[in-house]
Amino acid sequence: MTHQPESLEGKTLLITGAARRIGAAIVRMLHAEGMN
Repeated sequence: MTHQPESLEGKTLLITGAARRIGAAIVRMLHAEGMN
């Protein structure tokens, strides 16, 4: 993922279809960036 100008820390995002593969990888990455 490219650098985000705004911090994602503490923000909440609802993602569907994140149980496997690419969706799960995206969720893990966003969580590592501080999203709830």
